[in-house]
Amino acid sequence: MRQSRERLTASFAMILVCLAAGHPAAAGQNSWTTLNSPGATFGATAIAVHPADANIIYAARRYQSGSSITAHIVRTSNGGTSWDMVFTTPSSPTSAIEVNDIVIDPMAPTTVYASASGTDGGGAAIYRSTNDGASWTLKNFGVIAAASGLAVDPANAGTVYARTSNGIYKSTNSGDSWALVDSGSTYSLAIDPANGNVIAGTATGVRRSTNGGSSWTDVSLGLTISALAFQDSTGIVYAAGRLEGGVFRSVDGGANWTNLGSRFIGPAYNTFYGPIGIASLVVGSGPQPPLMAAVATCGMYKSLDGGATFSDANAGLTVLSPDSHCYNSAAAHVAHSPAAPADFFADMFTPPLVSKYTLDASVLAPECLLSANPTTVGQGGSTVLAAYCSPAATSYAWSPNTGLSPSAPGGSVSPTQGTSTYTVQGVNANGSSGVQSVTVFAPGPRPVNLSSRAQVLTGNDVMIAGFVIGAGSGNKTVAIVATGPSLSQYGIANPLANPTLTLKRSADQAVIASNDNWQTAGNAAQLQAAGLAPSDPLEAAILVSLPPGAYTAIVQGTSGGTGVGVVGVYEVDAPAIPLINVSTRARVLTGDDVLIGGFVIDAIAPLTVAVVATGPSLASYGISNPLANPRLTLVRSSDQAIIASNDDWQTHPNAPQLQTAGFAPSNPLEAGIYITLDPGAYTAIVSGVGGGTGAAVIGVYKVN
Repeated sequence: MRQSRERLTASFAMILVCLAAGHPAAAGQNSWTTLNSPGATFGATAIAVHPADANIIYAARRYQSGSSITAHIVRTSNGGTSWDMVFTTPSSPTSAIEVNDIVIDPMAPTTVYASASGTDGGGAAIYRSTNDGASWTLKNFGVIAAASGLAVDPANAGTVYARTSNGIYKSTNSGDSWALVDSGSTYSLAIDPANGNVIAGTATGVRRSTNGGSSWTDVSLGLTISALAFQDSTGIVYAAGRLEGGVFRSVDGGANWTNLGSRFIGPAYNTFYGPIGIASLVVGSGPQPPLMAAVATCGMYKSLDGGATFSDANAGLTVLSPDSHCYNSAAAHVAHSPAAPADFFADMFTPPLVSKYTLDASVLAPECLLSANPTTVGQGGSTVLAAYCSPAATSYAWSPNTGLSPSAPGGSVSPTQGTSTYTVQGVNANGSSGVQSVTVFAPGPRPVNLSSRAQVLTGNDVMIAGFVIGAGSGNKTVAIVATGPSLSQYGIANPLANPTLTLKRSADQAVIASNDNWQTAGNAAQLQAAGLAPSDPLEAAILVSLPPGAYTAIVQGTSGGTGVGVVGVYEVDAPAIPLINVSTRARVLTGDDVLIGGFVIDAIAPLTVAVVATGPSLASYGISNPLANPRLTLVRSSDQAIIASNDDWQTHPNAPQLQTAGFAPSNPLEAGIYITLDPGAYTAIVSGVGGGTGAAVIGVYKVN
């Protein structure tokens, strides 16, 4: 059933069609051709095609003469060769200037309904013709809001529904009177031809009634449903909204739904008009009927595989300036008649009024989309390539670096370090698609998930962690976590009872975020989903997306509390953007209260790092009581083996390399280790020589 237009957002007021490259088609075949419709200054606003005779078409248009704007309905009985004006909206009682929808009663096709509204959207104007449009009667008694969509019940004679800003109205006497059956906001409407059940699109999914509107059941689909379409009387119904939300299909009349994960071969976003969605959807005829969708700001799309893949159907439309992705002919509605199984009809936003598309998939070469999941992989990882083609490809021309067979529509590949680009062309008897490509990034070895444990005191002796997000395109999401009370289960005496966490940007010391108890964070659910939420509700955490740069995380106790705490900085996404140069400053005491830093090398090959412990040089930065002589011990976490240690950095065998790399401490009493490490987890321990105590900084730095 053809769906009435709904503007998903204000930007959808003009439903524009985006350019997508395709193979040339013969006139009228797999291309939009103009029907010989009369001119209109604003183009068409509604369309309906006779269910038994596709030569009979009704179209609504807006016409302006001077300051006067009127709405007309025109009709053709010869497939668009000639048109007759059959209706002009009156100046009263509604001052209607736009016909929102036209529907034909499939049980009595001489009966036609139209809804109209004025400039302010007000004025409930529903008209009915019982003589093929020759005359019209106002039939809106009981409707108190403008109708933006109509639907005729194919299973129950004389039953009509009107979707309005006030809710859904129902008439059981062909529009002579109406009653409100649902007061919720809806965005689309469809009637099951098999049994008259009603489905309406809502802001979060669909609302369904199996008893003529007496009661309703809501089904959440997670997005606003702006288009609904039944596949004849099969019980199969499609629901769609924004493309990123997916196209849904139900095979039981709307009781249960499956997200098809539909792929749209063409732009997913239009840079000039913003995010896009399906504004109108219709199911064709036949045992495997095609689907045709009008996608707001991004084109006409057809599906030949039950909604799994939608490919370009924009041939015959012209480019709109200034945005080369758009067309100046755009469909507000798409319509179909079982009498012409291969034909689809659309009303154009700008003149010409009506266009026709004749689908012949047997002559089409594939159009393809190539995806990789994931697009960023860890060291030694793999990604899965998948080519989606419509019409289906019989073979695939893969780039040699995939190693995939021509018969395979996809498969697993292992990218080399850095950036890898893969390509494919789908091939069938009619030709091949354009070259489709996807890029996968495999970052080199790097330190990730860095944490430090120390005594958290007061004043300058709180714990301070510094980290740097390396250069890259876009932001990187990290989780910064401060734990305290949960440490007692690991035998830590005197844990910090209630840690607080403050994140600052180092460049200007601006506070970016802060948290006391992690469950109070606005994105606590996302933190938990990432598996990085602390185990104790009194512990603190910040989940934040940060641009490249240096940052400082400060851990202190609530109300001046003191005790052992752990601060960790953990990578959540964007491994292509490295987390580098992590350091922590805290008070080094004795026993369990030394400063301990942990880090993980994520790699398949060894990585060279510099681990540095500073103390006496901190005095020059105003730090009182710095650790006079730090000792540094590096332990492999898997077996607790000591793999390196140092007291004074100049005594380290790799002291020249440490100095050349730029990580040598400024004081000879400070400690440094320059070492190449295998992938895995490590712990660096800072203590004072001779049991000394004081403020120290431990840093772990990637050596390029």
